[in-house]
This record gives sequence, C-alpha cells and structure tokens, in this order.
Amino acid sequence: MSPNKLVLPSSVQTRSDVARLVKEIVEYEELARQAGLRGVRVPGPNHLSVPLRATAEVFRVALDDPMARRKFSDRLKYLHKAAPVVQISFAVQPPMHVVDSVLSWFRTNGHPATLVRVSVDPSVVVGCRIRTTNKSFDFSFARLLDEAQKTLAQEVSAL
Repeated sequence: MSPNKLVLPSSVQTRSDVARLVKEIVEYEELARQAGLRGVRVPGPNHLSVPLRATAEVFRVALDDPMARRKFSDRLKYLHKAAPVVQISFAVQPPMHVVDSVLSWFRTNGHPATLVRVSVDPSVVVGCRIRTTNKSFDFSFARLLDEAQKTLAQEVSAL
C-alpha cells in the first residue's frame, strides 16, 4: 500500500508519533492474544490513546477485529518507513499552531502522509529553513541580509 492513500490526523505529526502508534497497537494485539489464551474477555479499545483511536477512525479500522488490527499495524509500520519527512528549523521552538499550519499545508498541497521534524537552529534568526529529501528552502532573515549585502553597502557608502 502506498502512503498516498493514507491520511493522518493532525495529532500524528512526527515519525516518533507513528512509532508510538505502532508500539501501542502491537502491545494491544499482544494483550488481546493473551486474553484469548486465558479465555477472558479482550479489553475494549477505549483505553487506547486518543491519537491511535483518531488514526484508526481516519483509516476506518475496527480495533475490535483482530485481522483489521493486524492490517492496521502493517499500514502503520509501512508509514513509519515510507512517509515523507520535512525538516523545519526555527530560531526558537515554534508554537504548536505554527507547526500544525505548516504540516496542514504540506498534507494538503504535497503528500497526505507528510511528517515533520522540527528543530531549533539559532542561526536562522527570523523565519525558518525547510528541507525535504531533495530540496532545501531558506526563508530566514539572515539569508535575506546576505543577499542584500552589496546593496546595503552601496546605500551606506552613498550616505
């Protein structure tokens, strides 16, 4: 299955988030297996995390069904390996609504399973740097000043 068919909820933003979902669904699968061996009732999926339940709802997966859980687990494992990741560097840790809006833009205009990796780079000063696997974009004020250095020098010398 290609990651193009996967759409993630906004609560799943990073590769680590996907890894946590994989770990949680594998643990739940093991819990259900052990409950079946003991002959006791399998605990309902209500105690699972909100991001896992939201992702299962987006994928239309019934977490009560063992076969659906296995397929869901396989999809999440594939997503963990294959989803595109965008590296975004800011001067300071950005507010979550900024990360949400950037991620939403990438999922709408790029790939619906895009994940982000946010980092702090003080050399950015103002703005951000965005890197994908094959492109890099510098939207920092430092780059703008570097590009305008000759013009600024000419203007200052004209004074």
